[in-house]
Amino acid sequence: MPESGAAHTPIAERVKRMELVFSKQRTLNKIRTHLVREKPFNKRSAINTEMREVKQELETLIRASTRSE
Repeated sequence: MPESGAAHTPIAERVKRMELVFSKQRTLNKIRTHLVREKPFNKRSAINTEMREVKQELETLIRASTRSE
């Protein structure tokens, strides 16, 4: 019977990865809140760039966690 990838991934590593995902989600929420409060275009542009980078990191973490499970 073939074993799933989750059987090969230690629980501690999976928990650590999920903590990173939750941390990135909190960061993304903070950036969104900051974006709503800022009015000048140049500041909003910089915040959008930061938000895009965090979103990409979050998507990468989520993809990596689903592959290893």
